[in-house]
Amino acid sequence: MGHRDAMKADDVEQFLDSMKDEIDNLWDNDIIEIVKKSDIKGDFNVLNAVWSHRRKLKSNGEIYRHRSRI
Repeated sequence: MGHRDAMKADDVEQFLDSMKDEIDNLWDNDIIEIVKKSDIKGDFNVLNAVWSHRRKLKSNGEIYRHRSRI
């Protein structure tokens, strides 16, 4: 599910919580850092971030987790 759809969904709060968990995980594991674009030297490409969201379901169709990835 795309970010726009997730933000319009009835369970938007659960998606926001899963986004916070994803960002916290990236920070805790030193995977991301904020860098000013003006500080980038050389021939590097700056990548845009895209959120992807998913509802994890049990075999009976019940939602048991909301997952967000960046």
